[in-house]
Amino acid sequence: MMKQKIIAVTACPTGIAHTFMAANKIMAWAKQHNIEVKVETQGSDGVKNRLTKQDIASASAIILATDVPIQDAERFDGVPHLKTRTQELIKDTDRYLRQALAMGKRAEAGEHEPEITRSAYQIFIGHIMAAISYMLPVVVMGGLMMATAKITGQFINIEHSPFSLLDKLGFMTIKFMYPVFAMYLAFSIAGKPALIPGLIGGIMSDEVYKRFFDIETFMPSGFFGAIGIGFFVGYLVRWLNDTIHVRQQLTTIKTMLLVPLITGITLVMVMEYLINPVFGSLNQLMVVFFYLGRRYRTRLLFSDDRRRHRVRSGWACQ
Repeated sequence: MMKQKIIAVTACPTGIAHTFMAANKIMAWAKQHNIEVKVETQGSDGVKNRLTKQDIASASAIILATDVPIQDAERFDGVPHLKTRTQELIKDTDRYLRQALAMGKRAEAGEHEPEITRSAYQIFIGHIMAAISYMLPVVVMGGLMMATAKITGQFINIEHSPFSLLDKLGFMTIKFMYPVFAMYLAFSIAGKPALIPGLIGGIMSDEVYKRFFDIETFMPSGFFGAIGIGFFVGYLVRWLNDTIHVRQQLTTIKTMLLVPLITGITLVMVMEYLINPVFGSLNQLMVVFFYLGRRYRTRLLFSDDRRRHRVRSGWACQ
């Protein structure tokens, strides 16, 4: 009898904790049950222990414990596999691995496995977390560059030095936080065709757009706008790809010309006349609210100081 074999892919938003915790859980369970195992981790240090075509073909069970889109996901198209989140697998490893093995047996027998569905909330959070996982390196890199320059500036004069340039580049890097977030949010939903439209929408949600075109009255829609346009572009591209049917010979024209053209025109109109006005106004209201709140707190503190001064003056007169 051929020995059973489990293969898996694990990936979490940060690529540090849950990715390797889930991998260790799978390997420990397989060792305990005398089952051959191979786990591919897609973490912050890249893809490790990559699964080959031979691994996939010879596997008794395949499980994808992922919270973000994985590299080369098309390898598992048409192959029975169980998909879950890393945290769920860590909590109940035995249940999910037994379920994956049972799925493999049913596939060998030609039985159909019902698809596991996720709630709308799980889908929403999954896409948001995927986008954040790509945005974090931008924030970290920009912050480190600025911090290095400013700390160095405490000891030496960095004006007209490479450290001054480092500070400016760090600030510029952080300004790409929202465009990168919107780009990979759209990518999480619709794949590569949504990358550049998502990037353009993200740029329009930030001050980069305002400064480039020198628009004085423009109020950036910020993070809310990046979320809105990321979801809009992702689902628009997915809908266009599913709806527009062309002959095989015209597929390239559809993906390289027709879908980008419709998406580009639509996203600019939506950003200019819906998302930026709505969320830009919301951001402006929040700025005014916090400004008035700060002024009110300042007046209260000033009034308290004057009251204390009067009390002390009264005591002095007595």
